[in-house]
Amino acid sequence: MLKNENILPTNSVKVQEAIEKMNRWGKSKTPFIFVIDYEMQKPVVLTLEEAFEQDIFYKINQYTNFPFNKNPPTDVHLEAEPISFEEYQKSFDIVQKHLHRGDSFLVNLTKPTPIKSNLSLQEIFARSIADYQLYFKGEFVLFSPEIFVKIEDGIMYSHPMKGTIPANVPNAEAEILANPKELAEHTTIVDLIRNDISIVAEKVWVERFRYMTKISTNTGDLLQVSSEICGKMPENYQEQIGTILFKMLPAGSICGAPKPQTLQIIKEAEGYDRGYYTGVFGIFDGENLDSSVMIRFIEKTDNGLVFKSGGGITVNAEVNAEYQELINKVYLPIPQQEVQLLETIYLKDGFLQNIFYHNQRFNQSRKTLFGQNEALNLEELIQVPTDFHAGKYRCRVIYGENGIEEITFHPYQEKEIKQLKFVEIGDWDYSYKYADRSFLQRLLSDNQDVDEVVMVKNGFITDCTIANLAFWNGTNWFTPSTPLLKGTKRQQLIDKQLITEKEIKFQDLKNYQSVCLINCFRDLDFGNVIKVTEFQKVNNAVLL
Repeated sequence: MLKNENILPTNSVKVQEAIEKMNRWGKSKTPFIFVIDYEMQKPVVLTLEEAFEQDIFYKINQYTNFPFNKNPPTDVHLEAEPISFEEYQKSFDIVQKHLHRGDSFLVNLTKPTPIKSNLSLQEIFARSIADYQLYFKGEFVLFSPEIFVKIEDGIMYSHPMKGTIPANVPNAEAEILANPKELAEHTTIVDLIRNDISIVAEKVWVERFRYMTKISTNTGDLLQVSSEICGKMPENYQEQIGTILFKMLPAGSICGAPKPQTLQIIKEAEGYDRGYYTGVFGIFDGENLDSSVMIRFIEKTDNGLVFKSGGGITVNAEVNAEYQELINKVYLPIPQQEVQLLETIYLKDGFLQNIFYHNQRFNQSRKTLFGQNEALNLEELIQVPTDFHAGKYRCRVIYGENGIEEITFHPYQEKEIKQLKFVEIGDWDYSYKYADRSFLQRLLSDNQDVDEVVMVKNGFITDCTIANLAFWNGTNWFTPSTPLLKGTKRQQLIDKQLITEKEIKFQDLKNYQSVCLINCFRDLDFGNVIKVTEFQKVNNAVLL
């Protein structure tokens, strides 16, 4: 049974309609998306078809309804005009007055920042890199790094983020983790989210406390502190999916604690309408749910674009640091450099192996990133010199917006791999086979005590630095459904029904006996597996 705790406006007709629709579609296993504003006055619940028809585009991890086919610009302009320090301090002082009176322990204070950009809202959406993105009817766009809740296989997960610092600050990670104000703020929000989940879950626990993630922006990298909190859902929770979500709103990470009093403080201190900013949006796929807090938010107003941002304030907060954090969070997660992509093809005795799948990925990447619809045939474009007609070689094809830039051949020597280490990589993205592999090389360089690194993203196993993964459970092979890169050999094995996609978390490894590393050079082979019992894990390891 759900506990009867609630601070939502139960007399709102629109809220009740949204709840009933979500519960009904949850019971019938009908996929839908939802977009719920901060004050829950204008909730939107639509089937996936209705969302597309109404000019609502989304990317929610692996789910999207948008054709990402525009070339990222080499030059991105973003001019911000933050409110004055004096104006910010007035709101800050109001918050501090209430904190010192004991009205709240933590208040999330936000402000709008007018911005100018050379990109439209839809161009920002199409060219951003984030796990959660939303373009809403030309009214606003967001690229959020923060999960609200996920529900998978009867378990609810939340990953509240509290604490941000530029990555180029000396000893940035150690500095933010040692900061007592940041620790107090993060601990408070973890306790709040744990309480929120306990309203709807039967058992709640903290899976990970204060781990680091990295966010790449147009002005440099940011480090952010997160925690993972879990709860066991009641049976048939899908039939109450709307009731469950609204009982937890507004999201604790963007208001504060305790919630009711803090909401009043926010209204007094901020002096503007948040609208959909800091609300939540997400998707129910018919079985599971994934959702995000609507932060990193740009809105179109009568006076131009506005970027809404903020941060948590505690009684020990320092006004200059909080003002700077508000400014630091005004960014676009768009790579500045010219995009170069790579295909590595196995050349055996003069013949290009698995070329159908390389062609497929090559042309799909050209279409998606560069808007090039003409299909090319790599087998026709690659001329293999006679010196490479015998033996095993790597054929490396570098290409970009202007076509193939370089083709080289290198002798292939298989790397012996016996020992793996698992590391958390935060929000790093490698959904295309970028030629820039410096992040992967740095992972290996920082972990020379093992042969290979397996990357874990937000708790889900992805790939190692050179291959996709296939896990053997004694009966069947399974590959993570959350890979960083969908490899050519992986796709071939899926099409042949030799491996099956499945979400795999680190804690799921106990269900498997061994793992096989698969890439264009390494096939699915029982003679080339590593036993799960030989794995090593570094607790809370984050390598940047």
